[in-house]
Amino acid sequence: MKALKKMSAWMYLFISTSLILCLGFVLYIAITFNLLGTVSKEQSKQNLRIFTKTIVNLISQTPNISFSSMNTNSTFEDGDFFIKTVSKNNPDFRITIINKDGTVLADSIGIPLEMENHLTRPEVVAAFSQGEGIDTHISSVFDKELIYYATEFYYNNEKLVIRVSMPTATSVFFTKGTRSNILLVTAIILLVILLRSFFSIKHILQPLDVITEATREYEHGNFSYKPKIESPRELANLSQRMGDMATMIETNIQEIANKSNENEALFNNTAEAIIVFNNNLEIVKYNEKAKDLFFIAESTPQNMPLIQVVRNTEIINFISLQIKSSNSENELETIIPQKNGIPSKHVLVRCSKINRTLQRSQYILSFSDITRLKKLERIRKDFVANVSHELKTPITSIQGFIETLQDGALEDYNAAKHFLEIMDQETKRMNGIISDLLTLSRLEQDQTKLEKAPVNIHELLNSVVLYYKDFAYKKHIKIELKQTEFNKNETKNEKDSALLDTINGNFGLLEQAIGNIVQNAIKYCPEKSTISIETKIEKDTVSITIQDNGSGIPLMAQNRIFERFYRIDKGRSREQGGTGLGLAITKNIILLHGGSVYCKSRLDNTSGSRFVIQLPNFKSN
Repeated sequence: MKALKKMSAWMYLFISTSLILCLGFVLYIAITFNLLGTVSKEQSKQNLRIFTKTIVNLISQTPNISFSSMNTNSTFEDGDFFIKTVSKNNPDFRITIINKDGTVLADSIGIPLEMENHLTRPEVVAAFSQGEGIDTHISSVFDKELIYYATEFYYNNEKLVIRVSMPTATSVFFTKGTRSNILLVTAIILLVILLRSFFSIKHILQPLDVITEATREYEHGNFSYKPKIESPRELANLSQRMGDMATMIETNIQEIANKSNENEALFNNTAEAIIVFNNNLEIVKYNEKAKDLFFIAESTPQNMPLIQVVRNTEIINFISLQIKSSNSENELETIIPQKNGIPSKHVLVRCSKINRTLQRSQYILSFSDITRLKKLERIRKDFVANVSHELKTPITSIQGFIETLQDGALEDYNAAKHFLEIMDQETKRMNGIISDLLTLSRLEQDQTKLEKAPVNIHELLNSVVLYYKDFAYKKHIKIELKQTEFNKNETKNEKDSALLDTINGNFGLLEQAIGNIVQNAIKYCPEKSTISIETKIEKDTVSITIQDNGSGIPLMAQNRIFERFYRIDKGRSREQGGTGLGLAITKNIILLHGGSVYCKSRLDNTSGSRFVIQLPNFKSN
C-alpha cells in the first residue's frame, strides 16, 4: 500500500490499465478458444457424419462383404479387412462396426474379438435408440480425446451400427500451429495496445504536473501563477478555472486583508476604549485607548480575567447582567479612577454581543470618555445659574425702585432722581452683561473672523495705558511700562529684527483683552498702588506680564479665574460693577491669536497678582 501511495499517477493508471487489459485479453482468449473449439468440434462432427454416410454407402454398394453376428472367422475377417482397407489411407479416422448386442464386428485399428462390448457407449446407445449419436470423451486405448459419431444402418437385413471417431487435435483449430499463431497475434496486439496506452496515459496525465505546480504556488501564496495547459480539453478547461479561481481568491484575500486592516485601524484609533471578552469574562483583545484607560501593562496576556483589568464592581455587575439578559439596560455611566495625579474620568460603558454562532460567544465592551461632556454640562448649569442670578439682581433692584416710585416717591424730586440714577446704573450693568455674553459667545463659537494686521506691541500697550490713565488717576494708581529687549544682533537681517516686537492680530480685540486685566487691577488694588506692564521680546514670542500689589488671588482660584462669572469676592465684585466675564473674554481672545494667558502669584513673594500673556510674534507667523 505504501508503494502504491508513492507511485506516480500515470504509472499507477498505466499498471491498472495494463492489468485490466491483460485480464481482458486472457478472458477473451479463453472465450475465443472455447468458442472456436466448440465450432471446430461441431465441424468435425459434421465431417464425421458425412464421412460415415459415405462409408455406409460404400458398404451397401459392396455385396461381397459379410457382417454377421455369428462367430465365424471367415465372415469377420472379410468385414474387418474391408474396414481396415477403407481407413488405411487416413489413419486418423477409426471405423468400428457394432451389432445390436454390442459386439464389435469390425474395427479399422483393433482386433474385434479382443475388443470389449460397446453396447454401453453413449454414442452407440443413442444410435440404436435415436438413429445416430455423437459424443466426445477420452479414449481408453489412445488416452486422448476423440470425437465419436455413430449411426445405424441395415446390411443384409441386419441392424448394425457404424461408429467413426477422430482425435479432436486433428481439427484445424486444435492443431498446434493454429493455437500458437492465435496466441502470438493476440500477444502482439496486446503489446501494441499497452504501448499506446502507456504513451497516451503519460500524455494525458502530464498536465497534472502543471496543476501540481500550480497548487504548490498557491500553497505559498503566489495566486498570480497561471497554469498553461492546451490539451486535453478537459484539463485545459480545469487549468483555466484554476487560474480564474486563484485570481478570485487573491482578490478576496486582498479585500479581506484591507477590511481587516481597516477594522484594526478603526479598533486601535477609535476615540473609545474597547475590550473584547468571551462569556468566561476572559479578555480576547483590547485597543490602545483601553490600555491607557486601565493602565494595562505590555506583558498582560490576552486571556487575562477581565476583573483583573477593569477592577470596578459596578462595571462587572453590569457586564454580568448583559450576558444573562439581552433586555437589560446596555449603558452605564460610571467613574474610573486614574493614576499619577490624573483626574478621574467619567465614562459611558456599553456592552453588546458580537458573535452568536460560536460556542463561546464574544462581547465588546466600550468606554466613551464623557468627562468633557460632564464638565460642559456643569459649566452650562453654572452658566444658567450665574446668568439668572446676575440678571435677577439688577432686575429685582429696578423693580423695587419702580414700586417705590409708584408708591409716592416720585413726588420727592431728590429721592426720585437718586432712584433713577441707581436704575440707570443697574440697566447699564445688565447691558454690560448681555454685551459681554454676546462677545464671549462669538469668540467661543469661533464665529468671529479676525481681521488681522501687524500690531506693534509698544503701540498696543501705550494705547491701553492711555485709555485707563484717567481711571487709574482717580485712585492715584501709577501704571508703569517696562521692556526687556531681545538681542537683535542674533537675527539675520534688519527686517527680521523689526518683526520681533510686532504681532499679527486684531488691534481692538488685543486692546480689550489686555485692558480687561488692567481694569481689574485698577478696580481691586488699593489707592496709591502701582501696576507694572513688562514686555519681554523673545525670538518667536512676545510676553506681556501685568503685575499689581493688591490683595492677590488665592492659589486655589488662580486656575478658575478665567471661568465665566467666577468671582473671588462676589459682593465686592458687584460693588465694583463687574460682570464676571472680562477674564473669560480675555482668555478667548488670546487663544484666537494662538497665544496663552495664566495667573500666578508675584515672583518677589509680595502681595499682588501676576498675569502673563504670551503671543507669537509676526516673524514666527
